[in-house]
Amino acid sequence: VRVVPNHVCVSVNLQDELWAVRGEQIVGHWDVTGRGRGPA
Repeated sequence: VRVVPNHVCVSVNLQDELWAVRGEQIVGHWDVTGRGRGPA
């Protein structure tokens, strides 16, 4: 399943990791270290 959100701030904040895909190939992967954090 491929989901393309129209507002990335909330979408990324809900994930533990982020995958970069070009075509059908995975080209990158990052951990989301700020996951779940809100304004201080």
